[in-house]
Amino acid sequence: MRRRRLRATAATTRDVEGQGTMHYDMLAMLDAYLAQLRAARDQLAATRRVAPGERHTAVLDTIALSEQYVSGARDLLADLDADAGRLVTQ
Repeated sequence: MRRRRLRATAATTRDVEGQGTMHYDMLAMLDAYLAQLRAARDQLAATRRVAPGERHTAVLDTIALSEQYVSGARDLLADLDADAGRLVTQ
């Protein structure tokens, strides 16, 4: 499977028949997010010498990953709701 970016677009939310594939897109987005969080966790848990501020930076990176996931999930839901004629509240 090809690695997806966290942000989804309306084009990625449709299958070949034109129906929404929210389930697939959300799972792919979540899988990518969890893999990135796992890599960050492994970096934090590594038993080795670390440079000053390295762990602090790793924590900030996980915050950024989380913000990207939230943004991508909201965008996906907004695209799907717009296609269905519904309004999304944030």
